[in-house]
Amino acid sequence: MARNSGGWFFGGLVALVGIILVAKASAQDTISQQMASIKPYLVDVWVYRAGVWLLYSVPFPLTNTLNRLFPGETATIQVTQTVTLTYGGNSYPLAAGQNTIVWR
Repeated sequence: MARNSGGWFFGGLVALVGIILVAKASAQDTISQQMASIKPYLVDVWVYRAGVWLLYSVPFPLTNTLNRLFPGETATIQVTQTVTLTYGGNSYPLAAGQNTIVWR
């Protein structure tokens, strides 16, 4: 446990004012961790990076080439119903079907 400028740091969690616990986003989180809040509704995520299309597919995991999203990157996320993706203190409202977002 170490003191952080915003509270106390507990290996991946930050206690703000000693009462509220929020998940701390890590620069090393995988796409699976980044999409955890919508996992039951997620179909796939597409990103065009360095001239190549990368895919994270729930129904076809052997085709996965996308490991994580980076801030500022545009992603197309397909979900089966209207949901809100939450990660690292950010929220992304998603409609059923394909959605284009800019990752923060």
